[in-house]
Amino acid sequence: MQVLVANPQLQTALFSVIFLAALLLSIRKAERGEVFPASLTRDLKGFAILTVVFAHIGYGLSSNNAFLWPFSTVAGVGVNMFLFVSGLGLVISQDRLNLKPLEFYRRRFGSLLAPLWIMLAVLYAADYFLLHKSYPAMTVVKSFFGVYTSADLYRDPNSPLWYLTFLFSYYLVFPFIYRKRRAFASAVAMLLFGILFTAAAKLIAVETVWLYVLHCVAFPLGMAAAMVLERIPKKPITALLPASIRLPLALLLVGAFAYGAVHSGVGHWQEQFVSVMTMLALIEGLALLNVRFGLLGLFGAYSYEIYLLHWPLMYRYDFAYKKLPPYLATALYLGIFLVLGWALQRLALIFEKKKHAAVC
Repeated sequence: MQVLVANPQLQTALFSVIFLAALLLSIRKAERGEVFPASLTRDLKGFAILTVVFAHIGYGLSSNNAFLWPFSTVAGVGVNMFLFVSGLGLVISQDRLNLKPLEFYRRRFGSLLAPLWIMLAVLYAADYFLLHKSYPAMTVVKSFFGVYTSADLYRDPNSPLWYLTFLFSYYLVFPFIYRKRRAFASAVAMLLFGILFTAAAKLIAVETVWLYVLHCVAFPLGMAAAMVLERIPKKPITALLPASIRLPLALLLVGAFAYGAVHSGVGHWQEQFVSVMTMLALIEGLALLNVRFGLLGLFGAYSYEIYLLHWPLMYRYDFAYKKLPPYLATALYLGIFLVLGWALQRLALIFEKKKHAAVC
């Protein structure tokens, strides 16, 4: 159920002190050797999952949208970030491993489906036995196959999972579309696929089609970015630009991100363009700053698992907001999500190892 937040501005200010202090204390110097290191990817995933969580709290859980503003305004950027990093990561990985389609599916879908199935099994069991709530059999079956056609925060079993249908569609066609020697053409082909997938979803009246429209550019853009990264010198960012240029440019880009986050153009034709530009400004700004945020990296390490479990836990099984001030409950939930994300990741790895051993 929704939470009544009295004096949301004060509650947001108190949470900001806790969160920003933890973020600043976690800053460390970036490792050397790459323009786009793995730690930056983790930071970006951490940023993405936090924007999604904050938006679901501020605009879904809280009865007053002023709570967690402006943290809650950039969920669209976060979703684009997930898709961008996925496209980038798949290209880099495929260039190194050159997997055949079946092996590609085994590796990629294995890592995605194991935590999803565990989460769904626990969620459906908990809803049935604790809340006496059940769902249509077809809804349950489709959910285990990653098919989600609506994104109703208050009626669906787990509304944020709409994203998986969109992501899985890219994964399904990736090994057939991507070719290393035609990397740019592959990115364009993936963009065309995203547009066609969106058009097909619209024809069959999929309720989430408007979300596909907003985010169909990010994945192929990540593929194109990987192509660019593979063609520039493998040097740390400090070796590419002097500090006298790097720092002012980084601050300018972070400022552009902050502006785009607040003036996001939500509800207008330019929303996707602003979201993508805001995302790119943040990525480039963090790369140029040449620092990593341990807190973001921690959330990034468990971002997928947190994405799977955060909304039903807060909405249907909330206990923290019932007992604690909203600012403190929000901070507590972030800690709980990290613990549960770690546990879900470990269970999924055990499940995958046992399944692989049984096959062998």
